Amino acid sequence: MGPQSAPKSLSRRAFAAARGISEKAVRKRIAAGDLAEALLPDGTIDPEIADRLLAERTTAGKRVPAPLSAARLRKVRAHVATLQDRVAELRESVLTREEAATNAITARFIADRLARIPADAAPQVVGRSAGLIAELVREIVYAALDDLANTKITTTLGEDEKPPLVVSAMNAVALAAAKETLLAERLELRRALKRGELLDGEAYFGAFMQRISGLRTTMLGLPSKLAPHLAAAKDAEDARAMLKAEVDHAVEHLACEWITTEELIGGTAE
Repeated sequence: MGPQSAPKSLSRRAFAAARGISEKAVRKRIAAGDLAEALLPDGTIDPEIADRLLAERTTAGKRVPAPLSAARLRKVRAHVATLQDRVAELRESVLTREEAATNAITARFIADRLARIPADAAPQVVGRSAGLIAELVREIVYAALDDLANTKITTTLGEDEKPPLVVSAMNAVALAAAKETLLAERLELRRALKRGELLDGEAYFGAFMQRISGLRTTMLGLPSKLAPHLAAAKDAEDARAMLKAEVDHAVEHLACEWITTEELIGGTAE
C-alpha cells in the first residue's frame, strides 16, 4: 500500500489544529480575505493553497524558505513534538499562587479533625491512672490520624487545558511558527517561576508534606507527654484545656504564608 496522500480539503477546525493555530485566527484570516483563494464551495479549506497564502503573508517582504526534504521535515516534526511535550510537562509542574492558596482548605480540614480530640478524650481520662490515660489518648489520636489517612484530599497542580498540536500534519511554515510559540511559552514559564508568580509544584508539595510529617510526629508523642498531667486534672474541663493546648501546638506545624495559626485553631471544633 502506498503512502497516503494529503487531504484535498480540511474543515476550518481541522486546518487550525493541523497548523498549530487557533480556529479564531483562521476565521480572522478568512474574514480579511487572506484565504479567499483557498476556500472551497462547501466551506472547507484547500490546505495546500491555504499554506501558500499564509506563507506569502507571514513572510511579506522576506524570502520564503525552500521546502524541506521529507527526512528534514520528519526531524523538525520530531523536534517540535519533543519541545511540546517538555513545555506541557513544565506547564503541569507549576501552579499559580492562587492555586497554592487553596492548600489552606486541606490544612483547615486537618485542623478541624484534630480539634475534636480534646472533646473526645477529656471525659474518658478524668480519674484514670497515667498508664491508662496514655492508652486511651493514643487510641483517640490514632483514630484521628487514620481518619485523615483514609480521607481522599485532592491537592493537585493545574491541569493543562491546551489541546496538543497535531505536529504530524504540520508543514514547514506551521512547524516554524509552532516552535517559536513553544520556545516563547517555555521562556515565559521559567521567568514567571523566577519572579515568584508561579511556584514549583514539587518543592511546594514537598514542603507541605514536611509540615504534615512534623504534625504527625507531634501528635504521636502527645499521649505519653500528657498522661501524667491529665492524671492530675481536676475535672473534664481541665483535661480538655490541656488537650486543646497540645493539639493547637501540633496544628501550628501547618501554618505558612497561605494560612495562619489563627485561621487554623480559631473557631475549630470545641
